[in-house]
Amino acid sequence: MFQPTGPHLFLPTVSSVIDAVRDPVSVVFNLPGYQVLSACDLPLGGRRVTAVANSTEAACPDCGVISARVHQRTRQRVKDLGVGGKDIELIVIKPRFLCTEAGCARRTFTQVTSQLPFRA
Repeated sequence: MFQPTGPHLFLPTVSSVIDAVRDPVSVVFNLPGYQVLSACDLPLGGRRVTAVANSTEAACPDCGVISARVHQRTRQRVKDLGVGGKDIELIVIKPRFLCTEAGCARRTFTQVTSQLPFRA
């Protein structure tokens, strides 16, 4: 069997080891920093994917102080998506942090990313 070689053959390359082992939620939904917690088929069709944020700290949007104190975990239901001809319901579990700055009026805040803005 003939296999072409030379400069016209383009093989996929991995720029780093991290790119080779990205979490499925990063690959499918373009959400780096999240991991798939569960995935299931829904009774009326479609699928539900639950992802959890990897972050352990975030900056308060009002005062900018970094907090690692988690008050609770919130579930954010992202708009229904279609992937591979199937309806996908994406549930993202994000930490709600406590602002540790005594002079800040904001007591709690959730993690916000460019992919999942506030109230997306």
